[in-house]
Amino acid sequence: PVRRQDRRRPPAGAAVPDDPDGQRRWRLGASSVEDALSVIAADAVDVISGERDGKLALCASPTCRAAFFDASQSRTRKWCDMNTCGNRQKKARFNAARRGPAGAAD
Repeated sequence: PVRRQDRRRPPAGAAVPDDPDGQRRWRLGASSVEDALSVIAADAVDVISGERDGKLALCASPTCRAAFFDASQSRTRKWCDMNTCGNRQKKARFNAARRGPAGAAD
């Protein structure tokens, strides 16, 4: 069993910086696979125990295979990160709409 005080303490080599919006953001050392797995395990315990509300989802980008935890109020988040995958997909959709239907005369 995981004790509450044990899983609240960051794993060795991982840091939880203060974040004004209350989001957990981990910084790991470059070669810390064990630390990354510890962070994932701690988050899984929070989800299973009901301390974090949300759902596990897969990124909607066809070039990304990332899974992410959707804690948005509506649980309809599409992309792992809006600044990368989300931006690329929105830009591609916008450019396709500007080009018009395939085969249309200019």
